[in-house]
Amino acid sequence: MPIEELTLNTPFLQLKARVWGPENGIPVLALHGWLDNANSFAPVAPLLPKFRLVAIDLPGQGISQWKARGSHYHFIDFCADVLFAADALGWEKFNILGHSFGGAIGLVTACMAKERVDKLGLIDNFGPRVDTGEKSLMRLRNSFRDLSLVDKKKVTVFKQRSDAIRVRQLVGGLNDNNTQCLLERGLKSVDDGFVWSSDPQLKMTSPSYLHELQLLSYLEHLDSSCLLIRAESGHLVNRIDLDKRYDIIKDLRIVDVTGGHHVHMEHPNIVASYLNQFFLS
Repeated sequence: MPIEELTLNTPFLQLKARVWGPENGIPVLALHGWLDNANSFAPVAPLLPKFRLVAIDLPGQGISQWKARGSHYHFIDFCADVLFAADALGWEKFNILGHSFGGAIGLVTACMAKERVDKLGLIDNFGPRVDTGEKSLMRLRNSFRDLSLVDKKKVTVFKQRSDAIRVRQLVGGLNDNNTQCLLERGLKSVDDGFVWSSDPQLKMTSPSYLHELQLLSYLEHLDSSCLLIRAESGHLVNRIDLDKRYDIIKDLRIVDVTGGHHVHMEHPNIVASYLNQFFLS
């Protein structure tokens, strides 16, 4: 399947994207997980031949542009970035495929722009982290602390790519091939080795989270058909706190598959079979 590289000029940031499939294929905007990148979808994309799959590097990640120094990466701002990316593609109506943090972004984006998002495929995520309000002040204080220290933190430099691969494997539990796939866009070369390509500001404490009641109010307006693929060894195991979210969705199908959090990379054939069935129906 042909693979293309795109540059999307949005109003505020320049985003990079990797594209699979024919130009007249089903338009699907793919959103990767936290500190991953567009290559997260490289194993599964060739198995979706009727899709025009555009996997963007989210702001500050992969090889997309970083935000200005002193900026926070607020969750809700990513939703606007997704819509700006669709605008840059000329897509008035489109579909979303999101993994992990990208799934959370996709879910809220589909609520706020329900007239534009037809179908929504989610992989091992069903919404962002939320706050009860009890830790709001502590989070605000920690966010200021992180902001004041962001330029003082030492950047980790790996002398060899293999060193970075080992560290990334410890974090994500991926095999060598999938880890190297992610690090094609997740590492950049410097004079004395390699560093992560992502913006260090992404690791700052967020000053605020959505409240669960806010999220539930968003979900009441979701009109998109929704498929949730849960990994049996993933992040949604035994999450009974999500039942209220599930119940509020008008058109939701949930399937459980073997694998870990990056199941779309570990078992792309299984995931692709469900995605083809869902998006082509």
